[in-house]
Amino acid sequence: MSGVERHLRAIEQRDADLADRLRRVAPARQISVFPARTGVLTAEAASADGVMPPRLLHSRIDPQREAERTVAAIEPRGFIVCMGLGLGHQIARLLQHDAVTMVLVVDYDLGMVRALLEKLPHNGLFDDPRVNLVVDEEPRTLAHTVADRYVPIVHGDLRVVPLRGRVDADPERFSAAAQAVRDAVDASVGDFSVQQLFGRRWMRNMVINLIHAGRPAPSLPRLSRAVVTAAGPSLDDSLPSLLRREPHEAIVATDSSLSALSAAGVRPTLTVAVDAQQISYLHAMGDPDSLGTLVADLGVAPAVARRFAGVHWVAGDHPLIALLRSRGVGIPHLPTGDGSVTHTAVRLARALGAREVSVIGADFGYPRAAAYARGCYLPVHAVQHGCRLKPAHSWLYRFVLDRPGVRWDENQTPGRYTTAVLDRYRKQLTIALESDAAPTAANAGHPDGQPSAPGSRGSTTICTRTRAILLEYAGQLSTMAAPTEPVWRFLSELSAEEQNLWTTLFPLAAYYHRSGATGSHPNANLHGSTPPHPLEQARREAVQLIRQLVG
Repeated sequence: MSGVERHLRAIEQRDADLADRLRRVAPARQISVFPARTGVLTAEAASADGVMPPRLLHSRIDPQREAERTVAAIEPRGFIVCMGLGLGHQIARLLQHDAVTMVLVVDYDLGMVRALLEKLPHNGLFDDPRVNLVVDEEPRTLAHTVADRYVPIVHGDLRVVPLRGRVDADPERFSAAAQAVRDAVDASVGDFSVQQLFGRRWMRNMVINLIHAGRPAPSLPRLSRAVVTAAGPSLDDSLPSLLRREPHEAIVATDSSLSALSAAGVRPTLTVAVDAQQISYLHAMGDPDSLGTLVADLGVAPAVARRFAGVHWVAGDHPLIALLRSRGVGIPHLPTGDGSVTHTAVRLARALGAREVSVIGADFGYPRAAAYARGCYLPVHAVQHGCRLKPAHSWLYRFVLDRPGVRWDENQTPGRYTTAVLDRYRKQLTIALESDAAPTAANAGHPDGQPSAPGSRGSTTICTRTRAILLEYAGQLSTMAAPTEPVWRFLSELSAEEQNLWTTLFPLAAYYHRSGATGSHPNANLHGSTPPHPLEQARREAVQLIRQLVG
């Protein structure tokens, strides 16, 4: 077997399409490979614009020594994104460190990569399960690739290592690639932070909601026009128009806006809840007669569902939900993972057929330092607990100023305080509302178009089957061996089914990764014992939780 075929077969194990494209492409001629002074191969590549002189990809004197210095300078550990393949010298050096958990190699020009693979001096480079190669990916696709493959609980930190000569030969594309990686990292770190906060609540809430759904799920209506209500201060000015709305215009309310609508005499068609925090229950503490149908993520606090006449359960892409779906538990899919209940409500309206969707009360900031519309839980709470020494308005103002990363934005009218998270939510919602795409097809996203959800018709049979599946899942977890270090190697040596089982625990493990969240008895470490890995702690808790709640 030739050297290039061995590389291609190894690449094929992780990306069959890329391997096929590399087999069919002709090697580029703009690569020159020759011995360095030490006898190790080095390479020279023509610049992308054809104007600049060729660039050396590695040292002309000692490529291996150069790679050693480069790797030593970055503290080799975690997830490494290598900008440029070259002849693999610095990649091979990175793989000598067990602390390096993944190496994602980014390059452009399929023919150039093929030419380099034919001359690669490191025969088993792509045999290492940590090495992944992507070629000619657009920035948005690359961002998705990084987000899909980077798991902070397994891989640790992420850093970018450029192959300087290769990057300088094509600066425009590699600059865009580096920005895409930064965007993906920001999103992944944000997701991981949320998992650290809510990973434990999600697991507990999902299990409880799955087995205690109880009442049949109501049928969801088809919509033509919808108004989504958020709980921002601007909702106050829009409440009179809701009372005068057209009969065919549905109101899809976020849970946080429900009390303000109820106080104004507005009854929503549907209410949406996705937040795992107990405050979602407090938002819904209105007159029970005003609470109709709730569309709720399975991760919300179970107390929220008890406030509504009917509940239609949905879920996003939590790995445990994905496993349960694959085993026959019918859980309608509705993306809820971006954290914005307003965006989820817009998705729901579109999934139910609404071609016209407008949003009111979505300020994604704090105009005039106000946080919520009047009548919402927080302003009511502040008024009820206000006093002369601590007036309600002072309390609410301090609530805004204490938000992490809050800043004043003069570009908005009126001026407002905002944060990076709220800005990201605003951008995502703007894109969703400006999209000209048709509403989501029923079989792709309509919450009523999926198999029966927990609690729907035949709920007793469904809950019985769900209980059995959850107990089977807990039994499989209990028989798995505890993870060993390095975790990346432990996971890579497991079967696909075992890897999938561990994946379901990643959000819960993120909670245990948080400083101080050992999950053990307070006296467990008095004798200097080291707590188990977060994945092992997550496994133990998941088994115990399911057997307590289900068994």
